[in-house]
Amino acid sequence: MPGNQEFFDNPEVLARYLAHRDRPDNPNDTLERPIFLELAGNLSNLDIVDLGCGNADFGKEAFLQGAHSYTGIEVSRAMVNLALETLANTSGKVHHQSIETWTAQSEQADLFWHVNIRQINCTMKTRTLSNSMVEEKS
Repeated sequence: MPGNQEFFDNPEVLARYLAHRDRPDNPNDTLERPIFLELAGNLSNLDIVDLGCGNADFGKEAFLQGAHSYTGIEVSRAMVNLALETLANTSGKVHHQSIETWTAQSEQADLFWHVNIRQINCTMKTRTLSNSMVEEKS
């Protein structure tokens, strides 16, 4: 992979990923989606930030479940483009930025979601009225 090119910005990697993603038994739908829905619970009126949002399928699901807003943070330009397509005709937003350089704004979200694909470790944090991150489910 040349230089600083992000993983999914490599055309061969992206093509292979999309081919797998189109399968009915893909890991995103069979593993991540059920975990996301179980951990998140009721999404009605929540403001959600998805760190490493990929193609933003969770954002689409969040809006179907009644979320108030969705913001995806994604380092791969190719994935940002797919996410923008996924979120077309919604109020969802996607920022082309690494999660290491992204900074949360005060009162930005009720739920922060991140899946670490290297460890298959899902983390969800919710904030209380005091805006402190006090609950973590893994």
